[in-house]
Amino acid sequence: MFENGKKYHKQIALVISTFLFLLALGYTCVFSLSKTLTIKVNNRLTAGSKSQVEQITNAGLNKTLRQVLEENSYPTDDSYVYDVNLDTKIKNINEVTIDKKVNGNIEVDGNVIEYTSGAQNINDLLSELGIKMSTIDYTEPPVETELTQDINKIVIHRQNQKREQREEAIAYTVDQTYDSNLEEGEVEVDIPGIEGKQLVTEDVKYQDGKPIERNLVTQEVLLQPVTQVVRIGTKSESSAGSYLPYSSTNSLNPVSSILSNLSYNGTELNQEAFDLVCAIVEHEGGSNYTGALAVMSCVMNRVDSPNYPDDPVSVLTAPGQFASYLDGYYLQFLGKSSVEVRQAVKDCLNGKRSHNYLNFRSYRTENSVNIGGNWFFND
Repeated sequence: MFENGKKYHKQIALVISTFLFLLALGYTCVFSLSKTLTIKVNNRLTAGSKSQVEQITNAGLNKTLRQVLEENSYPTDDSYVYDVNLDTKIKNINEVTIDKKVNGNIEVDGNVIEYTSGAQNINDLLSELGIKMSTIDYTEPPVETELTQDINKIVIHRQNQKREQREEAIAYTVDQTYDSNLEEGEVEVDIPGIEGKQLVTEDVKYQDGKPIERNLVTQEVLLQPVTQVVRIGTKSESSAGSYLPYSSTNSLNPVSSILSNLSYNGTELNQEAFDLVCAIVEHEGGSNYTGALAVMSCVMNRVDSPNYPDDPVSVLTAPGQFASYLDGYYLQFLGKSSVEVRQAVKDCLNGKRSHNYLNFRSYRTENSVNIGGNWFFND
């Protein structure tokens, strides 16, 4: 009897042990069917934004990444980029990075292209969109810039360089002498001046279809200019036949009265002031339209600048600036300017410009450009 009871108790103990073992095994299996998944989320608000690092515990091994993300309220739509396919099983991954796509516009070749992309920088975005750039094209911001939410516009500047040739007038010089046998102010042309011609070869850099830089390659003279020879009369009762320089302090200088009666509204001058401007411009740039427009463009560029007087007469008569005025040479043209010069001055007063330079000389200097016979430059 005792032996039967002992045997019975052993059987009970065995059953309980087996149950506990199976229970522990069940828990182990349950836990072994899940894992911890690391999630990195970057909303890419600004350059250098750091990812938020979070963890999902007990992610089912046989579930897809999409299922686990949706169960834990993470985005799974097209506005984000994932470094792991959303249909991948959790058992095959330990970490996933989620980047928010960014939106913006690209201005290129006269078009505006909208984009929504998960590219890491502008260079990757252009590759993604199939936009090609030459070695001298550039973007704003630069191509290496990180693509973030605060960049909403990218501009691509196309650049190219061409070698171009053009014919250009060579202004003739004026050889003048003063003749006491001629009445004061009378001008006698002994040899008419004739413009020359030259072939100018330049390397021209274009940006977005517009020239931005010109570099002189060669200048070939096709026709030499003919110097104009003139005599200027100085005979008068007060001067007894001698020439009196017309400096800014000379009482015979008509400029003081012209300045006191100056009328300028931004596009028009009164007649006396207009004649004075034309006379100075003609002596500085020659009697041709191209040379006169180049000189007058320089004058009006100064008028438009805050660093110079705000009317053309004051610019041309400023101390130490234009030799034609300072030395009185303009007087031979006062009231006698050519039709071409008068037209160039009128056009320039009405907004036409042939360049954006503020200075010129009669001889070539570093980085200067020849226009109409003079060499123009900016400091």
